[in-house]
Amino acid sequence: MGRRLEVWPELESTNDEAWDLLAAGAAVGTVIVADVQTRGRGRSGRTWHQAPRRGLALSVLLLPRERCPLTLVPLLAGLGLAEGLESLSVETELKWPNDVLIGGRKVAGVLCESRSGSGPARTVVMGVGVNVAEGPEDFPPEIHGSATSLRIEGNDLGREEVAAAFLNRLERLWILAEERGGAPIVEGWRRRATFWGRRVAVATRSGRLAGVAEDLDAEGRLLVQLDAGGRAALWAGEPELDPGMRIER
Repeated sequence: MGRRLEVWPELESTNDEAWDLLAAGAAVGTVIVADVQTRGRGRSGRTWHQAPRRGLALSVLLLPRERCPLTLVPLLAGLGLAEGLESLSVETELKWPNDVLIGGRKVAGVLCESRSGSGPARTVVMGVGVNVAEGPEDFPPEIHGSATSLRIEGNDLGREEVAAAFLNRLERLWILAEERGGAPIVEGWRRRATFWGRRVAVATRSGRLAGVAEDLDAEGRLLVQLDAGGRAALWAGEPELDPGMRIER
């Protein structure tokens, strides 16, 4: 992983560049990094805000194997980021489905894309964004209260060492998933989440669901005991935590 590394002074999107490279014959494991990303995107069509030459924008071409479900790839990415930052003495927590937090504020995010008909079957582009050296002034007003950076949290790290730490952990986790399936990924992710037993409201395509976050299943779905009764297994959504009561598991 990373045996071919492309570093660009500026790109609209590292994910888009990864797809273009795949169409041109790039190998699985190719890594793309941009000093400036002008049209970065997050999940659900959101914009990913990155200060030029202060944040890390990185994408990797991957080919998931059958033993690791495609649905676990975003969780594997988040776990790789968390473990990579931990190796640099940064304590983090994970928020489903793929946000990395410090003190409850987002420091990194993941966008994984899979396009049928582009290259080998089930090829995935894993895009990650990490707020490394941003200051408070670099974030738009609408995310001031929810975003942070490694620098703001007192960690003097460079983008290169953050990228290297992430790729090292990602490769280890990828090999682990190929050898043992998704169970170690789910367990590692579960240990780094702090919202188990908390009441959550989750915005889904079919509406808003409220209940208690219980666990992940083997495919990475969030299991929620619903206030209205029954249990939901969610593939995607935006959970909001209730700051109040925690239910003991």
